[in-house]
Amino acid sequence: MFFGSSFNFRAHSQLLPDTPLLQTDFSSCSRETLWWQGELPHVPAFHLLSKHQPRHAPRTSYLVNKASDTSRISELGPVASSNESHEDNQSENSNMELDDGKIPKPIGEAGRPGRGGYNLDQAVGLNTKEFKKIKNYVYQQVAKHLDQKQCISKQERGAVRTVERQSILEFLVLDNYDKLWPVTDLIKLHLKYTAARCKRQKLVPCGS
Repeated sequence: MFFGSSFNFRAHSQLLPDTPLLQTDFSSCSRETLWWQGELPHVPAFHLLSKHQPRHAPRTSYLVNKASDTSRISELGPVASSNESHEDNQSENSNMELDDGKIPKPIGEAGRPGRGGYNLDQAVGLNTKEFKKIKNYVYQQVAKHLDQKQCISKQERGAVRTVERQSILEFLVLDNYDKLWPVTDLIKLHLKYTAARCKRQKLVPCGS
């Protein structure tokens, strides 16, 4: 590399073999002054450092940042755990909602469509053949366990529960409905019909 005729770089390096290149303290002098005096060759800035000197200062700020990041991670640890537990609680609540997400009872009274109530067959949403089987079974249990001369409000609650329990054991699909409202509606409608028939036709035994 050519450094100019005013400075013999090879000779200078031979005179000071054990001295790192340009270790002299030039901090008090400007580059223009040194160049004018012939003491400093026109060398790019990155050549001014000896091979024994580090090119860059130690990245202490990076180490500090890493340490602070580590401390922040440790601080965020419990928060992340609480978030994970919160997500776990949310997933558990979602599972509970799915488990308890049964079909609710429609607003109004069964058997009174167009008058603030609903059609039971349509509200249940089952096919006609399947729902007919459920109806016949519930009617059989009503005749077996309940007094068909009385409406549902006059029945023993334990007897009504027996009919509901037997119905869900026979037709597991009924467990999809909140509080077995289709069975309760069937019992109510059937007892209303049989009690009214007994009043109109006292000679006809109820349940026949």
